[in-house]
Amino acid sequence: PRPTPDPRAPAGAAARPPAADRAPPPARRPHLDTGVPAGDNAELLRTDLALHRAIYRCVHNPFLEDTLIRYDNLATRIWCVFVPRLSGMAGHVDEHVPLLTAIIEGDAEKAAALTLEHVTGFEAAIRALI
Repeated sequence: PRPTPDPRAPAGAAARPPAADRAPPPARRPHLDTGVPAGDNAELLRTDLALHRAIYRCVHNPFLEDTLIRYDNLATRIWCVFVPRLSGMAGHVDEHVPLLTAIIEGDAEKAAALTLEHVTGFEAAIRALI
């Protein structure tokens, strides 16, 4: 897989004191715990976007945040093109639960590893359809 800057944001969010700086992702977690219906792709996409943006904000690095939003916009376009043929998108969004837990617990290494796994899994799913 190609290198991606995405793991830096969750790692940075997890490493940033105080815990109040990590408030946006935990606020999103109850929504994931209740679950989004697997067939509601529009809601899954909104949830995914909101989670990514919340994590990016927690790093307090405007340049990295802007860069990641640009990359995420491209990933969202790809998602919109392929979503009718993708299976398991609810699982893709649910992958954020352990990631958010790592951020909340301040485990930067685990957050980075989970993010890399998340991003490369999405890439592999898209490549399998091309």
